[in-house]
Amino acid sequence: MKIKHLIFILLMISNLNDIYIMFGLKYNINPLWLKSLAIVESNENIYAININKKSYYFKSKQEAHNHLKSLSHSDQIDIGLFQITKHWFNKIDIDLKEGFNAYTNTEIACILLKDIFKRKGHKFSSLPYFHNPTFNSNYYNHLKSVYNKLKSQPQLIGAN
Repeated sequence: MKIKHLIFILLMISNLNDIYIMFGLKYNINPLWLKSLAIVESNENIYAININKKSYYFKSKQEAHNHLKSLSHSDQIDIGLFQITKHWFNKIDIDLKEGFNAYTNTEIACILLKDIFKRKGHKFSSLPYFHNPTFNSNYYNHLKSVYNKLKSQPQLIGAN
């Protein structure tokens, strides 16, 4: 695809639902699964940070960046819409600040989900492994509740 076309497509994408659809199509992941995960992980706050299991919700990228600068290298940090861990940013050599980019955070989440699906199967019940290496039924039930609520509102990204 030519760069001009890609830039045009990105400019057309104006909200998170569009991003879930775009990456859902690219990675063959139900966009409502992505939206459900983002709601559970960060309440769809692009600038969310979880530090040592304590959540912070910022209103701007600058606020989030400033807070990130003050953290210790030993802190357990999860960033953005999908609360991607610092470990993954380091592993794929992406600066933590890029985690506040909805496109980057969603793409990393999709890459991680595809890996989970290879191991656990491409099914809704595999989604809790995104949050934890062991199955957590409370997390699953919460995620399922969010998903069912979204499914009942078809105006939200063409629920299916």
